[in-house]
Parts: sequence; C-alpha cells; structure tokens
Amino acid sequence: PVQALVTVALLQDIPECEVLLSFIGWEECKWSSVAGQGQTHSVSHHKATNVIVSSEFPIFSFAAPINPQGEFNFPVIISIPPNYPASFEAPGARILYKLVAEIRDKNKMWSISSGLHLFVKQAPILSTVSPYSKEIQFPVVTMCCISKGQSRITAKLQSMHLPKSEDHRLDFKIDNSSCSAPLNRLNVKLMSRVEKISSGQVSSDPKTIQEQTVTCLVPGGSNDGKNYSCIFKFPNIQDSTLGKCVRNLHLFLVTAEFGGVLCSCGYSVGDVPIVICGEKDPKPFQQSANEIVID
Repeated sequence: PVQALVTVALLQDIPECEVLLSFIGWEECKWSSVAGQGQTHSVSHHKATNVIVSSEFPIFSFAAPINPQGEFNFPVIISIPPNYPASFEAPGARILYKLVAEIRDKNKMWSISSGLHLFVKQAPILSTVSPYSKEIQFPVVTMCCISKGQSRITAKLQSMHLPKSEDHRLDFKIDNSSCSAPLNRLNVKLMSRVEKISSGQVSSDPKTIQEQTVTCLVPGGSNDGKNYSCIFKFPNIQDSTLGKCVRNLHLFLVTAEFGGVLCSCGYSVGDVPIVICGEKDPKPFQQSANEIVID
C-alpha cells in the first residue's frame, strides 16, 4: 500500500464542493523502423498506449453552503495490486503512475488539481523461495563441421526472482561426458532487453549490463562434478517489468568456449531468464513521502 497526505488550503470562503483522489497508470512506446535501402527505402512509425489503471474516489465533502477558509489534511492509503507492471523509463518507452487530488464544486463548474508521480516497484518476493535451475545444451562442431558431441551445463540460482539489494551467485554444474572437446571457460553476461510492442510489431533493444568469465578446464569425455560459480551485483538497474506494450526483461547469457579449432556454429549460446525486483522483505512505509497540496 501507498500512503499519501492530501492537504487542501482554502484561501477564501468557498461554496459546497468535494475533494477527490485519482490513481492513474499508463504505458506508452514509440519507435521508427526502416525497410529497404537507398531511394527505395521506407520509414514506418510505430506507437502504442495502454491504460493500466484509472480510478477516482471521493475523500471529503465540504457540504455547507459556504465553507470558511483554512487548511485541511486528509491521509489516504492506496493499494497497488502486485500484478501491475513496475515503473520504467527508457528512450521511447515508459510506464508511469500518478496520484491526482482535485477539489471540485458540486455543479462541476470549476476545479483545482495537483498531482505527483508514484514509483511502483516489481512485486517483492517472499522470504521463502524455491531454488531455480536450467539445463543448457551446447552442441560442439569442428571447423570441418564434424560433431564433437554435446556438453550439458546446469545453471542454478537461489531463485528466479532476485532482489536488487543483494549479491547473487550463479552456480554451474558441467557434464562434458558426451563431448570429446575440452570445455575451457564460460562467458556469462547479465543482459537487459527492452521490448516495445505495437499492433503485433516488436522492437527489441538488448544491452549488456555486466560480464564475467568462469574458467572451467573440464576435459572432453568427463563429468568432474565440481561446482563453478560467479557473483553478480545489481547496482542502478531498473526493475524487470512486463506491460502490454512495454517490457524490460533480464537474463544471463551463457557462452561456452571449447578447446580445438571450432567453427562459429559450435559456439551455442544458452540463456537463463531472471526477474530483478525490489527488496525481499521490504521495510514498512515511512509517512514522510507523498504529499499533495491544493491551494
């Protein structure tokens, strides 16, 4: 829940009116795409908007025919469903939430409003979580396109939902028993991918946030049973979010480097999807935050 304080300052006597509060959330995206080359190329412009929430409810009614000047405070609590997408902003894509307080006369002849933006986080996970693992299979091929077999790697995390306030260890178990080429190292990238969606068209913008190398040196035809790991931090990363026209996705991209002369098709890439979220056990809300003043 979000706590807010609506302050109404009446600078003069006013007739009968009411105070209302609106909670608004929306997402929007836009981008351009180019098809063809030279003089025959064409440019298409895409955009989409989706209303997440738009609700209005009364806070207080000044019911007297004439209401004297003064300052009035109205504390309110807004519940935000956990399935709402998290706030997000990037070039050409954003998810925004806003609280708007309004004082309006009963005949709707005049009104005064004021608002503030809310930052909505990805729903935090519970203290008890289930371990998360994914098996990645790497087919290995030489320069002459001769198969060297297949290596299997199991990636493990404490959970698929990873709080930004903690360090996270990504563990690997390597089974190279069905591959004759040695597995020398793993390259692991923490990636984000912003997706913009409009009328079935999708624009995708992947970026590398962090990158680490894990040295393995696992011989061909062996399963050493060892645990290999790397640790990632999430500084200044926006939460994962899944809107209808704006998405901010995160994943670990894993590439294996094998010994021997291999062609490019031998470097298979596997991905481990994750969700970056708020604190695991969030602290109680502090009242000092959100104040809306109407005067």
